[in-house]
Amino acid sequence: MRHLRALLTAALLLLPLHAFAAPGDDISTVLVHFFKAASGTDAKDFASVFTDQATITDSFAPFIWTGQGAATHYFTDLQAAIKTAGMSDVKLTAKPPKTPIEATNGFAYAPIPVTLTFKLNGEAKTQTGYFVLGLQQVDTSWAITTATWVYNQ
Repeated sequence: MRHLRALLTAALLLLPLHAFAAPGDDISTVLVHFFKAASGTDAKDFASVFTDQATITDSFAPFIWTGQGAATHYFTDLQAAIKTAGMSDVKLTAKPPKTPIEATNGFAYAPIPVTLTFKLNGEAKTQTGYFVLGLQQVDTSWAITTATWVYNQ
């Protein structure tokens, strides 16, 4: 496990997030899928990388989504919040992690720095922060069980 963690960490630090998905690298595959789906519009695709009992925390009400269907409910609420706020062209771009992704005994912790770009009533905006993801091994693959958005002021 230590060798796998060192290899995964090295790959994450050297390559952009969209490029680190290697065959058989299930954690990386889930992370790439998460960020791609987060910038999309398909709630089912977004929810497909989460466990059934996920918990998601974000900076808009109700702030916490948990339990059965949490990822779908969160994504639907997110799309509504984006529209209500007058946001458009929303894109979430992950950067290589600054700290290692820890994985042991079927659980993983992945603090991923991100840049959120969007237009607010037509004006370009940028926000930086982290998506801190907790993953769990389910059978032979990985799924996200917790996702927390933390942004820099």
